[in-house]
Amino acid sequence: MLTEENARLAGDNVRLASTAALVTTERDSVVAEQNTAYYVADTREALTKQGIIKNVGGFLGIGKTQVPTQNLDLTAFTPIDLRNVSEIVLPHTGKSYRVITPQNLAALDMPADAKGRVVGAIKIRDAQQFWARSKFLILVER
Repeated sequence: MLTEENARLAGDNVRLASTAALVTTERDSVVAEQNTAYYVADTREALTKQGIIKNVGGFLGIGKTQVPTQNLDLTAFTPIDLRNVSEIVLPHTGKSYRVITPQNLAALDMPADAKGRVVGAIKIRDAQQFWARSKFLILVER
């Protein structure tokens, strides 16, 4: 009788341990997803061709604005852990890039100019503030 009870309790312990491991894995996965951000930096032509941005508005081809498309393809972006990445080096360090997504540029160490352009690298001072409006960062080379 005692042997059967020990076997039942041992089985219960195994089931509890596997349930705890599953809960921990799911929690870690959710935390990782919540802290993942995505960025892409390229020319207007390349980003348009990839379906990442589109031109809207304007009159007779003048004054069109570049905006992100509705269905962004994650494979075109570089994923980062926003808890660990505070600097994003841009592909062509001598060129300027315009941020077209709604990031809070006041959260940068080196501020963007009045038109939202940065050169060389994005240096993030406050990640939570910078990524609060969007987990996607799109930079268009100028």
